[in-house]
Amino acid sequence: MKIIIDADTYFNLKKYADKIGEPVSMVATGAINRFLKNMEW
Repeated sequence: MKIIIDADTYFNLKKYADKIGEPVSMVATGAINRFLKNMEW
């Protein structure tokens, strides 16, 4: 699955990732997983 994140969302994820000391990819993966779990298929 290919997911495209816009620049504003990326920078918000980056700011949060830097704050908690995690890589952006880990934070983004967690956010995407939560989003997909909450989606109604």
